[in-house]
Amino acid sequence: MAQHIETLEAPRKGFAGLKENFAADLRAGLSISLIALPLSLGIALASGFPAFAGLIAAIVGGILVSRISGSYVTINGPAAGLIVANLAAIQSLGQGDIHAGYLYAIAAVFVAGIMVFIIGAAGAGKLVDVSPSSVIHGMLTYIGVVIMAKMFFPMMGVIPEVHSILGSNVVGTIAAIPQGFTKMLPPVAIVGFVSLLIMAIHPMIKVKWVQLIPSPVWVLIFAIPAGVLFDLETLQQQLNRPEGKELLLALPGNPLDAVAWIGAVTPDFGKILTWAFWYAALTIALITAIESGLSAKAVDQLDPYQRHSDIGKDIRGVGIGSAVSGILGGLPMIAEIVRSKANVLMGARTGWANFFHGTFILIFVFALSPVMQMIPVAALAAMMVFVGYKLAAPGEFIGIFKIGRDQFLYFIFTLLVCIFTNLLVGVFAGIIFKFLYQLLVMRAPTSTLFKADLTVDQSDEGKDEYRVKVRKGATFTNFLSFKRRLNQLPKGKKITVDFSEAKVADFTFQSALHHYAKLYQATGGSIELTGLDQLKAYSNHPQSTRYRR
Repeated sequence: MAQHIETLEAPRKGFAGLKENFAADLRAGLSISLIALPLSLGIALASGFPAFAGLIAAIVGGILVSRISGSYVTINGPAAGLIVANLAAIQSLGQGDIHAGYLYAIAAVFVAGIMVFIIGAAGAGKLVDVSPSSVIHGMLTYIGVVIMAKMFFPMMGVIPEVHSILGSNVVGTIAAIPQGFTKMLPPVAIVGFVSLLIMAIHPMIKVKWVQLIPSPVWVLIFAIPAGVLFDLETLQQQLNRPEGKELLLALPGNPLDAVAWIGAVTPDFGKILTWAFWYAALTIALITAIESGLSAKAVDQLDPYQRHSDIGKDIRGVGIGSAVSGILGGLPMIAEIVRSKANVLMGARTGWANFFHGTFILIFVFALSPVMQMIPVAALAAMMVFVGYKLAAPGEFIGIFKIGRDQFLYFIFTLLVCIFTNLLVGVFAGIIFKFLYQLLVMRAPTSTLFKADLTVDQSDEGKDEYRVKVRKGATFTNFLSFKRRLNQLPKGKKITVDFSEAKVADFTFQSALHHYAKLYQATGGSIELTGLDQLKAYSNHPQSTRYRR
């Protein structure tokens, strides 16, 4: 018998939804803006961009993208996952000149946004379904390692003698950390370490009024007075540091001066015919599309109204937002998962919460500019170190290992290749390695590598029941063809997917199928998996890769 899900009545869309949910979305938008403001500043600094570039991306992501995206409660803005790609663009295009690199980089961000829009328009967002999660986690862990290594130095107030974090130099940067302790500025280090401690212990404090204030805001509540107490402004003047190495946040007196075409900033397309330019744009575009799609899918599972995003439309919206942000001098953006989760928890009901989040940041930019210039860079760096740790925490390694040793192998391989080459090479190498491992080690049938072999039979006993029998291989490379066959079946039926004749059923395939089953269940139907117990599993995880003994 088909299963049914009880769902809340979904809020209305458009201006009717604005009127209906104004109070709830306004509260959520204000709360998220308080989280996004310091994080956007920190992400920009970690990316090598001017701090204001992060605010531009957050404002555009909220005010513009909220009106054209295909999701309901996601928050768009700059993200930690793009830090490495942003920094690589500045360093490779500027060749040592940070300001010139920034002007080239925002031109690359604009082109990357156009590429993301094309990816969404071409329907390539479907590839999110088959992106190997172990490879993506390997990429994100690499990004976390890079962020921690890079932001340790400004958290301590240190200007390292050699501080390049790209490619094989990641190892050298990590090796330089012990020396950084000997050159730290004690007042700056105190601000940095206490800020990091606040980020770490905030989730553990179960006092309601403490939890109501986001941890980044608590950091600012501590760090701004601490900066005044330690007189970091005078210390900064005494050190006479170069631009970009200040102890306090540097923002223009007039915020409009930081906006391209209005102030002195203009994107430079002078290297658009070079490989370095297109490599930078492609790297930013691929990470943007993949992360946005994955984030939108994840947030859909948190939506109390059980709405489902139009992934293609959402990616197109993010592409437009990134292009606009880049041409204005800002960072690229994604559908950011952590802020989106917080948005749901804060009671957001529609995309207007994202709109209000961007609007409040715009207001803060003009109303609080003098206060923002009192923020110690060490505090923002500490936030980024904590974000990096969350991406590369030991729990990530343990979680992947529990899924199965095959997934752990893909994860570690991707991570190591990223460290010793670069991010884009690492991701593609991880996908190719997984493909070859399934082909050569698990002996996945070559005839079903890209097209699933299955039969579909309607039950004689019940017209509403279908049995889908999977033959040979069920791998990440043939899930899309499998999904196309499922889409041809009527909605609201009982479907049994039988793996008893399969030789391989990999984790990515099963995970994608479980997600599809949740969407299908919302139509009043159900999907049940059988026959997997006849295959040997790599682990006790319910979706572990399985193969014929």
